[in-house]
Amino acid sequence: MSIAVCLGTFSSGLISNKLNRTLPIYIFDIVLLVCHYLMGAIKNVWIFLILRLIIGYSVGVISPMNYSIFTEYLPLKLRAFFLAFSYIGVNFGEAANSYLMTVMMPNLEKENVNKCIYILGTFIIFSFV
Repeated sequence: MSIAVCLGTFSSGLISNKLNRTLPIYIFDIVLLVCHYLMGAIKNVWIFLILRLIIGYSVGVISPMNYSIFTEYLPLKLRAFFLAFSYIGVNFGEAANSYLMTVMMPNLEKENVNKCIYILGTFIIFSFV
């Protein structure tokens, strides 16, 4: 997944030059949502791997564009504070995902993986708001 994130990050500049920056964010956010829910529905490991690579690429495209839009609209005086605060928010989101997975699958049961993927996928829907 890290390789896909790197590829997405490198290609986000080309994508933002060809298209407006907001359109690729919406497109890749929808791709992220669809791939996340397909991961819960499909039992094949290879398709799971391909979907994880697509998700990594989508995250790699979305992240630099979000930060570039964010820095354009921030006031110059407090820009570093808000960027550091947003990075803390990303880490808080990852910690919340890990906590929910620990609560839903305390002994890492295989039977609860699909339910966990579906519930954690609802956080992607909130990104459209």
